[in-house]
Amino acid sequence: MNVLEYYVGDTLRSFKIFLDSLKSADPIGSDMMRSSCCALCSSINNLIEYIYLEKKDSIDSEHGTSTKNEFIRKLVSETHDLGEYKVDGAILKLVLEVGNAYKHKAIDRHNLYISDVSQVKEAFIAIWRGGSKRPYYSIEKGVVLLDDNGLLHNLESLSLLGLEVVTLLLHYLNVIDSTPDLRKDYREFDLTRSEADKTFIRNRDICEIPQYTGDGKPPLLIQVFDERMPLKIRDRKPEDQVSLKVTVPVRVVKNPYVNSPRD
Repeated sequence: MNVLEYYVGDTLRSFKIFLDSLKSADPIGSDMMRSSCCALCSSINNLIEYIYLEKKDSIDSEHGTSTKNEFIRKLVSETHDLGEYKVDGAILKLVLEVGNAYKHKAIDRHNLYISDVSQVKEAFIAIWRGGSKRPYYSIEKGVVLLDDNGLLHNLESLSLLGLEVVTLLLHYLNVIDSTPDLRKDYREFDLTRSEADKTFIRNRDICEIPQYTGDGKPPLLIQVFDERMPLKIRDRKPEDQVSLKVTVPVRVVKNPYVNSPRD
């Protein structure tokens, strides 16, 4: 399998499965979103190895590298230009670390963000829209990383940015002749007040935690709608003055695989 075959057959397939899980009726707690997000990050991680092995000579000549790890360090230390938006290499590093943790479960080498794949969690996402006199918000489901410093990151946003970066790299290295329009399949967050209100009805059964899983109540991540961003959402800033309290019902359901608590 060459790099193009892997990109189309594995990475883009993982991308579609992840987006389908986000748009599905599967509740938080089903683990479909978490596993498919981790699978996408893992595929991006593997894709970079495919890229280096197939394009080693041109990469080493262009970047002054001699090993795959040197090339990765170069990628994660640079800023990547997506045109209207620039992606810090630290975002790609986070995505690669999640992919690595998904493969090995726990990683003990030096990492900036993650030590164990259990830090990837399905979560409530509250999206704040404060551009009017009467701010409003919607409630969605999503996937977050609780990093080693206790900070929450929106893995939907970051994994898709990571995919855009490696897709751009494939185009730069002449693996593909044009870049696919990935964003046409992204979730739509540009909602009117009425549409945002309907998310509370649609997602009233948004969370079902299987008994004895030990995960507890999922985290809540607050995002701010910003049409300048690739996904049109971003982390909140101090000047956003976001003030909201979200209460979402969590239902504990029978676990078909486990009948008693585990240590």
